[in-house]
Amino acid sequence: MSVHREDDTVRTRVLTAALALLLGLAPLIGCESGNDSEWQRVVCEVELVNEGAPLVSAYVVDGGDGIIGFDPLTGTSDDTFPFDQIAVSFRARPYSVSTMTIPEDSAYSSFIITGYNLVWRTSTTNPDSLDLTQYNVTNGSLYLQVPINADAVSAVMVVDRAMKGGVLAAFEAAWYADPGNLPGSFPGFWTDTQDFTAIADLQFIGHDSGSRHETVINSGVGVTFTYALAAN
Repeated sequence: MSVHREDDTVRTRVLTAALALLLGLAPLIGCESGNDSEWQRVVCEVELVNEGAPLVSAYVVDGGDGIIGFDPLTGTSDDTFPFDQIAVSFRARPYSVSTMTIPEDSAYSSFIITGYNLVWRTSTTNPDSLDLTQYNVTNGSLYLQVPINADAVSAVMVVDRAMKGGVLAAFEAAWYADPGNLPGSFPGFWTDTQDFTAIADLQFIGHDSGSRHETVINSGVGVTFTYALAAN
C-alpha cells in the first residue's frame, strides 16, 4: 500500500508542476483569456494623447471681418473650418521586462494597431438636448505597427466637419454657423457660458505580430466645444 501512496504522491507533484508550468507560459503561448493588452507577449500602451492637453474644437477666425466673438458670419475670408484630429503616441514592451527578452526581428517584435472605437461621453455642462452619441465611431480605420521597446505615433479624427456643422442641430441651426440661435445669447454673440465639455473615450484594437488574438487599449481625451478662436 505504501508503494501506491508514493506513486500517487509523485503523480500529484508532476501534475502540479505541469499545471504551474502551463500557467506560467500562458502569456507566451497565446492562451490569453481577456482583451487587455497586458496579457500579450508584447504589451502596447498609450503614452500620450494630444501632447497631454485637452482638445478645443472651434472655428478659427483670423480677424479680417470682425471682432472674435462678435462675428456671426462663417465661411468668410477670415474663417477656417478645420476638422480636429489628435496625435496618439504608443509604446510596446515585453510582457515581463525582467524575465523576457524579445529580439527586434522576431515573430513577436511588434504590436499592430488595426482599428479604433470612439465613444462620446457627455459632462454636466453638455446641453440636455444634444446627443453626441450619434457621432460615435465603431471600427474606425487605423493601421500602425509599434516596434518592441520603441514609440510610434498616429493621428485619430475626433471631430470631423459633419459633426462641427451639425453638433447643435437640436437648436435648429448648426452651432458654428449662427451662435445667436442658442438660448441665452444675443444675435451674433457667443458667451463663455455656452461652451461645454465632453469626453471622447478611445478604444484601440490590435494584436502582437505573432498572434491574431485581438486586445483593447483604452484611452481618451477631453474636448471643449466653443464657437471661434483667434488664429494666433
